[in-house]
Parts: sequence; C-alpha cells; structure tokens
Amino acid sequence: MKFALCQQNITIGDFDGMERLYRTVWERARDGGASVLVLPELATTGYPPRDLLSYKRFVDRNLTLVHTMAQWTLNGPAIITGCVTPNYDNPGRDLFNSASLLDSGQVQATVHKTLLPTYDVFDEDRYFEPAPYRQIVLLRSVPIGLTICEDIWTSTEHWHKLRYITDPVDELVSLGARLLINLSASPFSLDKPPIRQHLISDKARKHGVPALYVNQVGAHDELVFDGNSMVFDSTGRVIRQLAAFQDDFCIVDLANTDTAHSVGGQPQLFSTRQCWEEQAVSAICLGIKDYVRKSGFDTVVLGLSGGIDSALTAVLASIALGPEHVWGIAMPTRFSSTHSVEDACILAQTLGIRFDVIPIEPTFAAIVDQLAPVFQHRPFDLAEENLQARLRGTTLMAVANKFGSLLLCTSNKSEAAVGYTTLYGDMTGALAPIADLYKTQVYAICRWLNRDREIIPARTIEKPPSAELRFDQKDEDSLPPYDVLDSILKPLIESPDDLDKLQPTWDAAVKTLVERVTLMVRRAEYKRRQAPPVLRISGKAFGVGRRMPVVWKTDSLLRGSAEIDN
Repeated sequence: MKFALCQQNITIGDFDGMERLYRTVWERARDGGASVLVLPELATTGYPPRDLLSYKRFVDRNLTLVHTMAQWTLNGPAIITGCVTPNYDNPGRDLFNSASLLDSGQVQATVHKTLLPTYDVFDEDRYFEPAPYRQIVLLRSVPIGLTICEDIWTSTEHWHKLRYITDPVDELVSLGARLLINLSASPFSLDKPPIRQHLISDKARKHGVPALYVNQVGAHDELVFDGNSMVFDSTGRVIRQLAAFQDDFCIVDLANTDTAHSVGGQPQLFSTRQCWEEQAVSAICLGIKDYVRKSGFDTVVLGLSGGIDSALTAVLASIALGPEHVWGIAMPTRFSSTHSVEDACILAQTLGIRFDVIPIEPTFAAIVDQLAPVFQHRPFDLAEENLQARLRGTTLMAVANKFGSLLLCTSNKSEAAVGYTTLYGDMTGALAPIADLYKTQVYAICRWLNRDREIIPARTIEKPPSAELRFDQKDEDSLPPYDVLDSILKPLIESPDDLDKLQPTWDAAVKTLVERVTLMVRRAEYKRRQAPPVLRISGKAFGVGRRMPVVWKTDSLLRGSAEIDN
C-alpha cells in the first residue's frame, strides 16, 4: 500500500485556504498512485487553536472541511487527518483532539488523542477530553494503530520518570496493529529532532512494525513547527525523512507491513546533519516570515544600532522576508559612537536593506530640559538613560504606523532574563525574534553566518557590547561577562534543580553572583509579562511556556540555593 505524507504550512482558521491546499496535495497523491494521504494533527484547524475552540462556528467549519474532504475519497485515495470532534456522549470536556479516516466518501473511523499534554506551551487539558479507550482502525483490511502526537511520548528509555501511566502504542499493538501512524504538531526546539527520531525508532523496533510520523510545519505565534516527518521500517530504521522547516510531500510504498521502502530515492536524513546554528537560523527565519505574513504585513522596521543584537535581527529578517521588506533605522544621541552608526550603515549596505539615520538628540535634549525643574537638577542617572531608549521606541513605532510596517524587537534572552532592557523602549515591538537566544548564542550564530564571507561587520562582533546610553558605557558595568552570566541563566531558567545541585561546589564569590543573578531574573518578571511574543527555539522560552507570578516572596525560591543577606 502506498502512503502519501504531507506537511504543509497553513494558517490557523484559514478553512478556505486549507481546502484548496489539501485538494491540491490529495490530487498529487492520487496521481502518484497513493492509497491514502496522511495529514498532521489538527490539520483542519491548525495547531494550537487555543480559545478559538470556544467558538462553535470555528468547530463547525472544521467539521465541514472534514466532510468536504471525505467526498473527495469517492474517486481516489483515502485521507487520514487530524481534526476536532465534539464529545456528544461522554462526560467531561466538550471536544476531542481526533484523527479521522476518510474513505469511500465517508468518515469511516475516528479515534481520539489519549495523552493530553498540559505543560510548558501545551494546554490541551483545557479544551479536550482524553480518549476513553484505544481502538484499531482498519484501513483497507490493514489494522492500524492511529495515534496523535503525545500518544507516542512514553518511553522509560528516554525519561527517568514517565509522565503517563498509559501507553497507547503498547495497547494498540496488543490489539493487533501492524502499522503505527502518528499525526503530530510537535513544536521545534534545538534538542528535539534527534530525541523525536530515536523515540519513534524505538517504538517501531520494539514492536516490529513500520511507523509513519507526519508533523506540522510552519509557525503559529511564538511556536515554530519544523516538519521533519519520517517513515521507519519495522527495525526502526529511518527510510524517508521530509524536509525541515518547509513544505514537503512524499509517497512511500509499504508493500506489506513487515517491509517498507521509499518511492523516489534514498532516505533523506536531514535534522541530524544540521548544526545547531543552522537549525536556529532556519527556525527563527520561518517564525519571522510566518508571523509577519500571516498577520497581514509585508515589511518590518527595526532599530539598527550597530550592535550585535540588532545586526543579527536584521540579517534574519532579510533572509526571512527579503531585504526589500526590511527597514533599519539608527537613532543616535550624544552618547552614540561614530563607529556604531558606521557599522549599522555597512551592514545595511551589505544586506541591501533600507537604512535611515534619525537623530533623537534634539528631542532628548528638549525633554531633559523640560524635566529639569521636576527632577530638581538631580544627577544624570537611569531615568535619562531609559528616556533615550523610550524615544527610540516611540520613533520606531511612529515609522511603523505611518508606513504600515511591523516593528521587530531586538532583545536577546540574557538581557530579557535579567531585565537589562527598557520597558516601552528597546522592548517595544510586535515580535522578539532572538529573545530565546542567550547572548553567547547570538555571538556564535553571528560568527557562523560570517563563516564564508563577512556579512555582519567584524567590529560589531568584536567590540565590547554597550547600550551607549551614557559615555563610555559597557554592558559589563552592570552585568557579569556574558559567558559567566549565561552559564548561570541557562540552568536557572531551564532546569533550576540542576543549578541547586551545583551549590556544594560554589565558593563565596560564586554564591554571591548566583544570588544576584537570581534576584535580577525575579525582579524583571513584570517586564517580561509586557514583552512581545518570543519565537521559541529552546526547551524553555519566556512567554506562554514559563508562567511565573509577578508578585511573590522572593526568598522562598532563593533560600536553600542562594540566600539574600538582610
């Protein structure tokens, strides 16, 4: 039997667009002699639909699309698609996250997702009822174990403690499944592709059956989906892998359920060969492109200071959208160095993006004079520094509004973590593309981008980072060196228990530094709550996946790993 696997970039709720797209790929499957077309999880809504599921019309449109697609199968291949279905007969929530087999003009079978992730960026238990039982689906006499995303994420070999007591795959194989199919909407993170591949490979090898894995591709808000759909033979070997971060389609021939081979060439193993820098660039560029385009914008604006963060953001935006859609603006004051404006100009010329210089010194000086009586001639301090950042944010927003562009925020994860950013200033924007990259990662990616030729000026990478909000300012005046800072931030944000385990190895100086950084992260929570969406490429990004209270007793967390002296 020939299976067509399809990963296509869709927009959540674009039902007309989905219908046109799926009709095209279904015809392609038909013309290629496929028996069935397999689509990802929630292919008829897009993932995650979130509170759109509370609208009956939204759910009904999804059901209409399912039945429209079923009609196609009267004269061609069957379709297996993820969809939302109502929970009419069982207690609990009103909806199921489902997978339906469409064949001979009808919905022949529907199964529901068993394991509903409710952690990190996932909140499925808010909307869906879990499957009350597991059942085999017969596809033209072949018993199939049809699962949805999280249903396969159970393995004692990959986690010390299992999250679930139920293993849907084990149950389906015990019921006689001779082929495993998993419909997925699995968001990308830098460590996930190899874990995902090993996980499914182990399932296929353990049970001695082939496995098809079809994953969503594209970006929805802060989540990026990498595709990387795969086919495994009964020994767990990958025999076909679809592209990462782009639409793709293939047909595989499962002549019987004990063997499998790819139609049209050798296996394409992709993700394991990409370095992390390439994966990060691909993911962020896809995130920028989809966020901008799906929001109805064509162009973006960003502050181009001559620093490394804005330089990387400009490069990624140019790759994602094309340089003709990117506009960089430098906004110098008396504190801006000549080389910063020069570096920004050189980068803009190299990229071929529009570049303008809008000095904010006259406005800054006027406001400082206006505030002098109120400030009672107190010394220059953080208030005047932040005023410059806020004037830049106001300037950029004015340009974005006037020309119908979307403003990109250029903050990185290290600065966002410790609050080394200005609310309503450099945090202004509709999207923060690099805010899930630590500063050391920003440097690494810039060097990687420059591996063949100089795109980002060498001086931008080599000079000490500075906000240039006062004379001779350096980031290290306020922060530890970024390599030291990031070595604390990564475990503190992503695995705090691991940081606690290091406590016995700390001397007094390290302990004091960890205390200081921990307190900075805690105090900056109110800023992050008001930040733009962050494109997620790590296992723990700021935003919906990290939900900390703004107001809480700080020392309840610090005590035991780092106490604050009174």
